[in-house]
Amino acid sequence: SGSRCAVALALLWSSSAVALHNEPSGRRVVLQRTAAASAAALFAVSPRPAHAARKGMMAPKREAEEPTCYGPNYEKVPCTPASDLADAAPAGPALAMPAADTPDTLDLNNIVAVDFTVFPGLYPTIGGKLLKKAPFDTKSAAYAALDTPTEIQQLNVYDRYIVIRPRDNDLMQYKNAGVYFRGKGGDTKRGDALRDQEIVNLQRERRQ
Repeated sequence: SGSRCAVALALLWSSSAVALHNEPSGRRVVLQRTAAASAAALFAVSPRPAHAARKGMMAPKREAEEPTCYGPNYEKVPCTPASDLADAAPAGPALAMPAADTPDTLDLNNIVAVDFTVFPGLYPTIGGKLLKKAPFDTKSAAYAALDTPTEIQQLNVYDRYIVIRPRDNDLMQYKNAGVYFRGKGGDTKRGDALRDQEIVNLQRERRQ
């Protein structure tokens, strides 16, 4: 330690001083140089103070330890590289897809809220926005009525079902009133092109 080195150096100089006092001048110079060299050698081989090691001045660098990863049953499994995790794109929102009984026509200008219930993903938010902005002249105008990319993607699922027809006031009168007659398109309230046509035919029959 540093204290032991200081004690050794003091003893060395004190013994040298006693010896040099009785020596001739030439020999005294030689002994002085020898004592200085011995002191330098003593400091060269002495260990550094403990605080130097604590600061990492002498400690060798520790190699990075390999991470350990575990599976769902707590078994060791290969770890996924961080680069792979960074490259993984976040999954987007899941879109609802047409059901087995989804109608093949989505007439956006002749539709009421209940009709959207048979188009998964459109009721109530997307359908409500479309009803507020209808009637539409083009499909593009219908997409422009929506506010978010997710809403647009969801409507696009039914793009092949969408038709843009003139608004039929006779049809909308019955739909808005919620009047459906069995056998005349009133067997179901689902959005259906056949049902809508039956309602129109019923209106025309009543006028004759």
